[in-house]
Amino acid sequence: MRVLLFCNEYLFVSAIIDLLSKEKDLTLLNLTEDRTELTRKIADFQPDVIITDDVYSTGEKLDFYELLRTYMGLKILVVHAEQNSINLFKCRKVPVTRSDDLLHAIYSD
Repeated sequence: MRVLLFCNEYLFVSAIIDLLSKEKDLTLLNLTEDRTELTRKIADFQPDVIITDDVYSTGEKLDFYELLRTYMGLKILVVHAEQNSINLFKCRKVPVTRSDDLLHAIYSD
């Protein structure tokens, strides 16, 4: 499974990278520091999951609706560190109390 990550909070990103790097069946592309040409990089990487934070989810960097139309089966997780929750983009909100909650959101249908 391919996971693309771009968030604003670097400490938070470090924790996510540490968690996901332990998963043998995940390939992680971290675009936190290099957000140029996001649309092209997404097309090249073909992620199954995009993880972003609420800072970028409301910006004009990506059109999530267009991504969901273009990439059938794509899952977009918007993480909220301050609220300890994950929004499965425009579907439902999931509380996060353990690191396993993020993994469950990535792997679940």
